[in-house]
Amino acid sequence: MEPGYTLLAKLRIGEKIWLSSGLVGLLFLAMTGGYQHTLSGVLKDYRDLHALHQNRNDRAREIAASLYRAHEAENRFLVGRNEASMAEARQQLRVLLQHAERLGGIDAEGARSAAQITALTEAYRDDLEAIAEAWRKAGLDHNTGLQGAFRDTAHRLQEMAAAYAVQNLYIDLLRIRASEKDFGLRRQPEYRDQVLRLLDGFRAKIEAFALEPSVKAALLEQVALYHGEFSLFADKAIRDGNIGGDTEPQPDTADRIEALINSHYVPGMEVSVL
Repeated sequence: MEPGYTLLAKLRIGEKIWLSSGLVGLLFLAMTGGYQHTLSGVLKDYRDLHALHQNRNDRAREIAASLYRAHEAENRFLVGRNEASMAEARQQLRVLLQHAERLGGIDAEGARSAAQITALTEAYRDDLEAIAEAWRKAGLDHNTGLQGAFRDTAHRLQEMAAAYAVQNLYIDLLRIRASEKDFGLRRQPEYRDQVLRLLDGFRAKIEAFALEPSVKAALLEQVALYHGEFSLFADKAIRDGNIGGDTEPQPDTADRIEALINSHYVPGMEVSVL
């Protein structure tokens, strides 16, 4: 007979019951401990999984927020075409890439998502930079880029056209000739002075006019000659009261002035430019 069986046979009924209860209790404690250990493990796994999803969700919300702000800055740039909005869009895209990098560090799935997000963000950034550069070349406003170059060219063309818009000089010359005719009829000092004032004004207008230097010099020379010739003629006519059949010396000079003006005149050029 085995020693363990002999020992068990010697025990009284109460001792056997007590021993059995103790064994059952130990078995229960062992089962309870195993259950608690398993439950703790399950709860820990659940908390880790919840934290993982929460971390992903947080990164996803941050990425979405940065993308939204970048898109808003892009729209402001396209509407107002200011560099501050473009700088804000760049900053938001940098922040987005940082959030994507954090997402990639969570787990393998996050790394795959982060790689896709990073590639798309960089493509979006490159396209946006290309659009911004195109606008810079075209001109962010009317003073920059091609717009500015066109505007400057148009202004220079307008200034050049103004140099050929000498019709006002021609009108002034006709007024001088008309006043000269009035003096020829009346031989009075006030009519002489009227012609001389008009000639002085005519000379000042030529000096201020945007003419070619050679044309301006030739006109001023002829106007000075016209002024001198008429002064001598007018003083003699007033003093003598009759010119005694002498012809006026200045018509040839006036004709030369008119020819100079006409040779430099392009009709309607300034209006065409405008």
